[in-house]
Amino acid sequence: MRGRVFLGILVVAIGIVALAYAAYRLNQFLFVERMLRREHIPLYAQWIGLPFMLGILALIDGFIIMGMKRMAPMILHIVANVAWIYGTFKAYTLVQMVETESNAYQLPFLLYVIAVFLFIFGAVINAVPEKPSETTH
Repeated sequence: MRGRVFLGILVVAIGIVALAYAAYRLNQFLFVERMLRREHIPLYAQWIGLPFMLGILALIDGFIIMGMKRMAPMILHIVANVAWIYGTFKAYTLVQMVETESNAYQLPFLLYVIAVFLFIFGAVINAVPEKPSETTH
C-alpha cells in the first residue's frame, strides 16, 4: 500500500471517529441527560459541533489525499481547508457566546460555502485527464 493511500485511510478513520463521537455526545445530551436549556448551548458547541465539523473536514481531506492524481488542485484544497477551519472557529466562538442574532452567523456560513465550492472545483480539476506530453523525434 502506498504511503499516500495509507495516510488517506488514516485521516478518513479519524474523521469517522470524530463523527461517531459527536453522534454519541448528541445522544447523551438530548436523550439521556435531557440538556435542553439555553445554558447548555456552549456544551453542544464544544462536545458536538466542533468534533462534527472537524470530522467532516477529516473525511473530505482523507478522500482527497487518497484520490489526488496531481498537485495543481492541492492549492484549492489548502485554501478550502483554511476557510473551513476559520469558519468553524468563528461559528464555535459565536455559539460559545450564545449569540442568537442570525446575521452574526453569515460569515461562517459563507466560509463553509466557499470551502465546499473550492473542494468541488479542486476535485473537478483533479478528475480532468492530463494531456499526454508530446515528444519530438
